[in-house]
Amino acid sequence: MHPTLAEYVADNQAASARLFALVDELTDEELATPVGEHWTIAIILLHLAYWDRRNAAILERNRRDLWAPEGEPDWMDDVQNDALLDEWRLIPAPAAVALLKESVRRINAAAAALSENLVEYLLARDEVHLMRRSRHRYEHIEQIEAVLGR
Repeated sequence: MHPTLAEYVADNQAASARLFALVDELTDEELATPVGEHWTIAIILLHLAYWDRRNAAILERNRRDLWAPEGEPDWMDDVQNDALLDEWRLIPAPAAVALLKESVRRINAAAAALSENLVEYLLARDEVHLMRRSRHRYEHIEQIEAVLGR
């Protein structure tokens, strides 16, 4: 049995609160901390912001019966991340926090506004990631905390 929409919404809110508490403490130096070969903490925040904005746009279109085709390969996510990396590097690190917060609020609202029918449809299509953003947030929260030794 899948969680209810209310449970997804609550999980998203809990992850948002933890993420916001973390980013509100970050200094400009910490935002510039390298994470792996090509990313920084700021780029992780921009990555999260992008995927939340993208998924919010999909959910908003789905509410208007504009369905995305099924079957996008898993590696397409990496293609999108790689394609956006140069743009993410151009965005000042402090702006990443503001963009992240706006994007998180937008997807949380879009997910909370879903009908139960649309939730069932997304579950049937194995697209729960569109409304359950908490998993992605926690993954990167833990990554940032590990890099900073928190």
